Order: sequence, then C-alpha cells, then structure tokens
Amino acid sequence: MKKFLSGIILLLLMSVAHAQTGSIKGVVSDTTNKKPVPFAVIALLTPKDSLLYAFTRSDRDGSFLLPAVAPGKYIVQITQSSFADYVDEVDMGKEALDLKTIAITPKSKLLQEVIIKSGNPIKIKGDTIVYTADSFKVGPNANVEALLKKLPGIQVDKNGQIKAMGEVVSKVLVDGEEFFGDDPGIAIKNLRADAVREVQVYDKKSDQAEFTGIDDGQKSKTINLKLKDDRKKGYFGKLELAGGLQRETGSRYNSAAMINAFRGKRKFAAYFISGNTGKDGLDWQDEQNYAGQGDQYSVSLDEASGNLNYAWNGGDDGDVYVNTDEGFARNWNGGLHYSNKLNDNNNINAGLKFNKLNYRRGSAGFSQTFLPDTSFSENNVENNFLQKQQYKFNVTYDLKLDSMNSIRVTGNVSALRSETDNINYSDAVNKGGGLVNTSDKFITNTTDKLNLNTNILWKHKFKKPKRTLSVTAEIRYGGVDGRGYLQALNQFYDNGSFIRKDSIDQYKTTITANTTINTRLSYTEPLAKDIFGEINYGVNAAIGDNDRTNFGKTTLGKYEDRIDSLSNTFRQNIITHRGGVNLRYIKKKYNFSVGMGLASTAFALHDISRSRDYHYNFLNLFPSASFNYTMKNNRSMRFNYNGSTRQPSLSQLQPLRENNNPLNLYIGNPNLKQTFRHGFNMGYNGYSMMKQRGVYANASFSFAQNAITNSITLDNLGRRITTPVNADGIYNGNLYMSFNRKIKSLDMHMNFGPNINFGRNVDFINGLKNKSTRLSAGMNLGFSKSRDDVYDVSWYVSLNQTRNRSSLNNTPVSFFSMEHNVDASYYINKNLIIGSEAEFNYRQQTSAFDRNNNNIVWNAFLSKFMVKKTLVLKLSVEDILNQNNVINRVVTSNYLSETNTQRLKRYWLLTLIWNFSKNARAPGSD
Repeated sequence: MKKFLSGIILLLLMSVAHAQTGSIKGVVSDTTNKKPVPFAVIALLTPKDSLLYAFTRSDRDGSFLLPAVAPGKYIVQITQSSFADYVDEVDMGKEALDLKTIAITPKSKLLQEVIIKSGNPIKIKGDTIVYTADSFKVGPNANVEALLKKLPGIQVDKNGQIKAMGEVVSKVLVDGEEFFGDDPGIAIKNLRADAVREVQVYDKKSDQAEFTGIDDGQKSKTINLKLKDDRKKGYFGKLELAGGLQRETGSRYNSAAMINAFRGKRKFAAYFISGNTGKDGLDWQDEQNYAGQGDQYSVSLDEASGNLNYAWNGGDDGDVYVNTDEGFARNWNGGLHYSNKLNDNNNINAGLKFNKLNYRRGSAGFSQTFLPDTSFSENNVENNFLQKQQYKFNVTYDLKLDSMNSIRVTGNVSALRSETDNINYSDAVNKGGGLVNTSDKFITNTTDKLNLNTNILWKHKFKKPKRTLSVTAEIRYGGVDGRGYLQALNQFYDNGSFIRKDSIDQYKTTITANTTINTRLSYTEPLAKDIFGEINYGVNAAIGDNDRTNFGKTTLGKYEDRIDSLSNTFRQNIITHRGGVNLRYIKKKYNFSVGMGLASTAFALHDISRSRDYHYNFLNLFPSASFNYTMKNNRSMRFNYNGSTRQPSLSQLQPLRENNNPLNLYIGNPNLKQTFRHGFNMGYNGYSMMKQRGVYANASFSFAQNAITNSITLDNLGRRITTPVNADGIYNGNLYMSFNRKIKSLDMHMNFGPNINFGRNVDFINGLKNKSTRLSAGMNLGFSKSRDDVYDVSWYVSLNQTRNRSSLNNTPVSFFSMEHNVDASYYINKNLIIGSEAEFNYRQQTSAFDRNNNNIVWNAFLSKFMVKKTLVLKLSVEDILNQNNVINRVVTSNYLSETNTQRLKRYWLLTLIWNFSKNARAPGSD
C-alpha cells in the first residue's frame, strides 16, 4: 500500500510540473471610431491543428492579458459580434510579449463578413462552449456517448454519468428539445456521433429566469446536441441483432431498432429494444443522470430485515425500479417521439413509451442486530419474481399568443400493472448461538397504478422591462389498486428449545386515491437598475384516501373473515397557503438573493375505521439565501441556503399494523410532527481550456428539527416492531472534489477526486436513545490515453474506508473497499478492433464480514466493419472468469448485513449492427 500511495504522489507531482512561461498582452481598438473594444474574445490557437490553447476577454478599456503561455508559435484570433474576425500569427519567446494596439474593423464597413478561419474544433460563444463534432475522431458508427468521452473538459464514467467542466450534467437536449420526454439517455446511447454537427455545453437558467430575464442563480449544466442539416432530411437509424447459445445459463440475446425521420421542422423517432442480458439501454440511472426525476415506486433492500421490499416513495409515474445489474431480466421496450414547430407561435412535443419486464432475483445473506445486553444473528435466503407492463404518454404544447403572452400546457399519463412473488426463509440465533426463531413466508401482490398530471402555465410580460406575471395551475391524481396473499410459518425457540409456532394465511387489498391541486402566482418588479423583487403566493390542496383490508380464511376456506386489527380506512386532507418575497441584486459577475417564505399548513386526518380525527396546524418560515460569483475563464463559486419542511407520509401517520414480514412489524404514528430541514451548500468550479485542467469542489451540510426517525422494540424471540417518531440531533454532510487535467508531455488525461461523507443518526432501541455516527472517506484516480484509429486505454481506481459507531454498541464497525477498472481497445487495422475490460473488486474481511467476496469481472470483444462501415460484426464474451456477483453491505446504528445476489455470469454474443440512412451522408464516408 505504501508503494501504491508513493506512486500516486509521484504521478501527481509530475502532473503539476510545468515549463517556464510568459504572457501576452495588448489592446483591441475600433479602426473606425478609434475607441477601445470591450468584451472581445481573444483566442490563442496551436497552428498545427488549430486547437484552442488559451482564451480571454478584453476589459472595458480594450486591454487583455493571456498569462502563462509556453514558448512557441501560435495563431491569435480576435472575435466580437459587431466586428470582422482578426487572425494573425505570433512567435512567443520566454519573455512577455506586447502586441500593443490591435485594430479590428466593424462589419458595417464590410460588404460581407470575412471569415479567416473556419471549422475550429472549439469555439466560445458568450457563456457557451461549442465543440465541432467532426473535429474529434471516434470509431465508425460510434454513439454520442463515445463522442462525449473525446471532448476536452467532458468526462463520462463507467456508469454513464456525464460531467462537463467538473459539474454533473443534469439535462441532455437534441436541437434544443427533450428527446423522448424524460429519458434523454436514449439520445446518448442510440444516436450516432456522425449525425451530430455541434455539441454545446452551457449553464441553462431556470425557466423562470429565462422568462423574466432576472437571473435567480438557479442553473443546471446542460448539453445540447445540434444535428447536421443533412441528417434532418429523410431518415437515419440502426438495427441491431445479437445472440449466443448457452447450455447452463440459457441462451442470451439482444435486439434493438431505432429510426429518426425529419421533414422540415417536424421530427419523428421510434425505437424498440428487447433482450435478456439486462442491457436494455433505458435504465433508471439514465433518467437520474439526465432527466432529474423524483423518487419512484421502488424495489429496495430493507435495512432491518434484509428483505426486498416493493415500496411507493412518491414521484410522478409510479414506475417499478429494477436494478437489472442484479438478478435475471427479460425486457421489451418501445417508444415513439414526435415534435413539430407548427409555426413561429406553436410548438408541440409528445412521446409514448411502453415497457414489459420479466425479472427474477435470488439472494442469500446474513445480518446482526445489536442490543445493549445481547445480539441476534440471522441467515436469510430469498427469491423474488416480478412481471410488469407499463405505458407512459407525455405531451407539451407551447402557444405564443402575442409578444407579451404565452401559454404552456403539459400532460402526463402513466398506467402500470405489476405482479410480484416473494419467497423467503430465515433463521435467527442469539449471542450464545442458541436458535431463537425460524420463518418461512410466501407473499404475492398484483398492483394496478394510474397516474395523471396536467399543468397549465400562463406568462405575461408588461411593457416595462422585467416586470412580469406568471400563473400556474396543476392537478395530479394517483390511484392504486392492490391485492395479494400472505402465507407464513414462524416458529419460536428458547435457546434452541421449541416454544410455539404461528401460522398466517391472509388475503390483502389496498385501494388508494390521491389528488393534489396546486396554484401559484409570481410577480417580478425591477426596483432599481440592478435590484429586482419578486412576490409569490400559492395554494396547495392534497386529498388522500387509503383503504387497507386483511382477510383471514373462514371455516369454508374462503378469504372472507375481515381482520379488524390489520384493516383500516384512512383519509388525509392537507391545505397549504404559502407566500414569499425575494430580493435579488444582479451584476455581470455576481448576484445574490435573499428571501423569506411563510406557509400555513392544516392537517385533517380521519381514521374512519376507529372514528378518530386528528387535526394539526403548522406555521413555518422558509428562509433562503444565495450568492453566485462568476470569474473569468470558466471559474465560478456559489453558496446556497434553504429551509424547508417535510410532512409525514400517509403510511407513517396511519396507526395500522403492517405484517408483510410477521417478524418485523410496522405501525404508523398519527402524532408525528412535520420536519424542518436546514440545508447549506457551497461550491467552486473552474476550468481552463488552455491547460485542459479543471477543478470542481462541493460541500454540503444539513440538519433537521423534528426529524422523522424510528423507535424499534425487539423482544427475546427476535421479533421487531418499528414506529416512526420525531427526534433532534440528526445531521449529514459531505465534501467532494474533482481535479482533471491533461498531462501534455504524456498526451494523457488524469482525474483525481477525494470525498468525505459523514453524519449522525438518532433512533430508539427498546426505549433507549441511540446515537450513531458514520464516516466514509475515499478517493478516485484515473488516467486515459488515446490515439486516433490506433488505441484507447484507461485505468481507474476507487478507494473507500467506512467507519460506523453506535452509542449502544461501543464496538465500531470499519472496513475498506477498493475497485480497479482497466479498459482498452486496439485497431488491428482500420476495419478491425479488439478490446477488453477488467474490473477487480476488493472488500476487506473483518470479524463481522469474514467471507472472501473479492472478484474479477473480465470482458472482451472483437469488431469487424464492413460495407463502407455501415455493417458491424462483433463477437463479445462477458465475465470470462465466471466471477460476476453482487455484494451489498449495510451498516446502521445497531444493525449490519451482507447480501450476495445472483447475477448473470459468463456468456457470449455474436452481434450484427446495420446503420442506415437516406438523404444523409453515409456513415463511412469522409
């Protein structure tokens, strides 16, 4: 380990070493008016390939300075929107170079604009960085993801997450519009790189800021893919077929088809993807990386029981999240996309998606639960089966009424049916090894979900600049109709001696209906030259009905005996009035805002089954503050503070015993208070195009008043009852940094990033208050190097140390983990590529985790291009060493677990890919 760390330090010291440099300065002047030209872009290019070496902007007096320029010959290019381009060559020595006054000519004095240099690979247009796609070499028929990996300042990790200038990209657009609604990952993985003319990277302002013209400091890093004009005539697409015969694991296959058709401003696209390798191209992580969707109905590991739970976490469409990297999945995905700019005042964007999934997952694991005077250990084996079908439809219509008024109408519909089976066996022993309990259970559920959402936004601009009014009205509906069976046999022991057994055979139904109506009004007013005010007011009404009924068997064997203790009809009405005032001060380089919101919330909870009513009224303040400072050359810093409330969910409030896991019961608490959360965030982002070097840092901290946590009661038979309660003293924090740069002497890119996560949780174990602290520290280091049409190679390592301590369990739990990844490809000739990828996972063995779970996953491929590179034949082998597995470790205040989940292991595929087009340049042509 010492040698490894010494090697890292040596590489870092080498990367920061640099040669002697000088500076270039001068003044940009107008040839006609003999006045200085402010805000002109002065770019320094390398003459060999016209790559951008450095750039800056002229100040108000026309002066500029390019620091730290290495000796050599360069091209100086000066651009300003009202002037013709200026291009000249300079020879930089070891001393400072003064270009003195550089005169440029207004376009108004020219018959036409003189373009001295065209086709530059990187251009700066205001705050937007524009990459000319054809200037960056990628493999034949490569997708957009491969193109992004080639662009300076952009990184794509092995999970598909994109960062630009050190910041996570939150949205990807195609020609300025969303592509397939909320799933732009389709564009990244399925659009060909040779169809893209430009890649634009910029900080997209919020919709409100774009409308009002008042910068509210809310920005998101965005990538816009501008397609080539000839690709927007006719159609282009691809067809992919893959298969491999296997005896032990069953044959594997993948198939995909995608077509994009254009006619004027009308765009139509369709796709179909099917397979049983878990690689459907439409995974949940794509939506999280690019679409910014909220929480959804999910399949998750329960920390207390180790069971796989299907739970509703809120969100828009009620989708079932399945991690296809685990288990075995067979999927069918299809979609249609249509967009059309009918005229200058009308625009429509619509999409329809279908998904069918058959999924099975097996796992085995162990867990330990610690109490002040004893502990329990449990072994668990589980099998899960899921079938689902889902349809989603979304449409957005924009109508510009006149120069002052516009309307946007948005609609979303989602319908889902899922069928799940869960088979589980567990046994638990006490600290001395004596048997405490065993449990066999079988759970089935069939669920139908329907979600509707309609939003109407009216925006009005007054004659006075930046005086605006916007009104939003929205209605949401979510309905669930669920039914299923629970069969369980639980046997209890006293240190190995049988005591008794409990058997359960029940039929359950759940019917919920939730409706939310929301309206909001926002008015902005310029108060002074750089000072703006905003007043907003909104009303939110939420109505929820929940009917849960359990039936036992009658003497006739029918499920008609209603179990009152497990059944309940509950209604929730929540009315919130919220108003706010914001004050913003905006300058060119910096802006800050302060605001205060006031909300009055009235809860009316009706326990219809027990004829009980609960009424709560809350009055809360919502303070906010932000500061943003933009420096030259893509450097900025920011600070944000927000205060917010979180209301208890209906399941947390409903005083009903949930017995899906008879050994782990959950009872709601109608006396819960809402949580108030304080959140602080600060960050710095800097990127130098000259050095191809970037720094990104972000720190956040949050704490909560009346946070909702758990009170857990365990008896000597290993049974657990969990109830949500309020507590103070809970906090979370993290620090993340990322450094990336190009080592020019080695023609290599390097990424380095340390990270720290820490926090404290408070819960209650058998009535005793338990404080648990966690600390996780790690670092990432990676290098990549490529040569066009010759090779691509990258190496990545991630190190992490985790430590947890509980006040009720003085023995800390600490373990180390490490991941190595090596990825390489080599062009045997221009039509033949061989490649390989290997991932090594190391997980430290400890007294708690004493199993050897290290593994190596090694994949390889060979690709052949044919017929002018429109056809690709590929042979690939996944998991050559047959070691692919999934290990999940969970450590909480008084609980730890390790679960080994089945996963698709070694298989091979023979793939044929056909790329086709009409009225567009062939993929293999120059």
